[in-house]
Amino acid sequence: MRCTLIVLALLLGTVSASDFPLTAWVSLTKGDRGLGSYFVQIRIERTMYISRDFCGEAGFVGGPYPAALNRGKTAVELRTGKKVCKYHVLDSRPFLTKGKKPE
Repeated sequence: MRCTLIVLALLLGTVSASDFPLTAWVSLTKGDRGLGSYFVQIRIERTMYISRDFCGEAGFVGGPYPAALNRGKTAVELRTGKKVCKYHVLDSRPFLTKGKKPE
């Protein structure tokens, strides 16, 4: 009986790769409210998601991490090793790069 419960708990607790289908990069940026105002930027594909949350496992700068967005795009989850970091999204914007326009 105990063995069955342990196996069931392990199966329910596992996270598959399909749960985190996206790839994300994390960076830190200074806010507009002066000293001590910082935001975490999470880049997924061509969008930057802005959050005030911090996850020590992901750090200030890092990636690529497996990621997932919720349906309303108000939260981002990153898998960093065995931990899942959750960020509440305050805002999003397009990710712009310098250089020539793609043809």
